[in-house]
Amino acid sequence: MPDITLSLILPVRNVEREIDGILQFLAAQIHSMPAELIIVDIGSTDSTVLESVQALHAADLRGCVIQNGDATIAAALNTGLARVHGAYVSFLFARRLYCNFLNNYYQTAVRTNADLVFGCTTEEAFKRASKRLPGTGPESIDFARQLLKHELQIDISAMMVRSSFLTENHIQFAETCSYGYAEEFILRCMLLSNTAAQSPLLLQRDIEHELHRGKTAPCGRAILQRADAMLRILDVLHTSKCGTADLIALFQEQRIPETIFSCIDILLQEGCSYNTINMYLHHGGYDKMLITGKSTSPALKKKIMLWKTLPWMYRPTKQSPKTARSFLKTKKK
Repeated sequence: MPDITLSLILPVRNVEREIDGILQFLAAQIHSMPAELIIVDIGSTDSTVLESVQALHAADLRGCVIQNGDATIAAALNTGLARVHGAYVSFLFARRLYCNFLNNYYQTAVRTNADLVFGCTTEEAFKRASKRLPGTGPESIDFARQLLKHELQIDISAMMVRSSFLTENHIQFAETCSYGYAEEFILRCMLLSNTAAQSPLLLQRDIEHELHRGKTAPCGRAILQRADAMLRILDVLHTSKCGTADLIALFQEQRIPETIFSCIDILLQEGCSYNTINMYLHHGGYDKMLITGKSTSPALKKKIMLWKTLPWMYRPTKQSPKTARSFLKTKKK
């Protein structure tokens, strides 16, 4: 299918009632683009597959529905990647739908010849991106540094990647990973890309068509897969030209211990005991990764010292209401 510009991969599970509205929304987003939609079903127990096929035809969308069994979302995304025909690929999730960014991203990709395109989550970022001329923006390594320092946010639901770049660099999602797979994928793409571009677009969520459901099941010990994902990224830094000394230090002394503490916070909030968490950390070798250095923030140094000496005195950090996604405007028709 040489005329396909963009491939969209949508993993779904038990959305028989919502899939029609979701696909109608997507049809409006890509009406001017030669695109395909690859729906990957993850072991639905209702009529999601049949409804998806019918909704594709009703929305006049080019695409297919694949049954991938009761696997992880990461495995479903890889199944979709194996079927893409478009020059670029984007990933869609029913719980996080963004408005009118795909055409803008593609124009940015063509203008900058970028391997990776993402948008803006703040007014300040939008203003900076709007003033950049093609070829004058930050290098991919600079964007990676901003990601590690949380000065930049990229949502897997609002990014576009060159398909050939993924193939040439053997980039996929970690299939057995239920937590951290998206963060790992984004960082891997950013570190290995020749050119990354920030599209001058302030992202907007569409809450009308998003899937709204209750809380998910507790993460438990599996949340530490996030730390494993960051260790795989550390391997990328050690084995590729992007692995500068300052990035490696930032990763070892800040990002990895910071990720471990994020997992600790979640486990504590789920009611896990301090002794049990310490057991998890020890068995997985995560306790040896709680190291500090010049790249470690003062706040993180305090956390590490407290956990190593008086772990029962440690209290989980409450999630800030101003998370990355709370910056984004929402749109309700």
